[in-house]
Amino acid sequence: MEAGQPAPKLDTKLIDGKVLAASQTEGKVVVQLFWATWCPICASELPGFQKLYTAYKPRGLEIIAVSLDRDPGEVKEFWRAHGYTFPVAMRSDTIRQGYGRIVGVPTLLHYRPKGHSAP
Repeated sequence: MEAGQPAPKLDTKLIDGKVLAASQTEGKVVVQLFWATWCPICASELPGFQKLYTAYKPRGLEIIAVSLDRDPGEVKEFWRAHGYTFPVAMRSDTIRQGYGRIVGVPTLLHYRPKGHSAP
């Protein structure tokens, strides 16, 4: 995915088994965070994303964390142990096709609805 390109409209299967439909993010500012449990920078940044999510979710912010880990059980435990409440998913073939190859973590992408001005 190149800068300036529209974000892919993907349904995302979350680690809790629910699906975050692309339609649920329509009209929202979305932050797509690619991360891993073994990434120390990711671990240090996640609490800030949780604060951001808590503060701005009521105003239309969505954060979707996509783990590059191999073990979903490890990711579930990490998420639970830290009390994060924003959606988390495992990288999937669908996400790979939509976003392309993610070469490093953390990788942060954001997109906003058409006509939405940056703050």
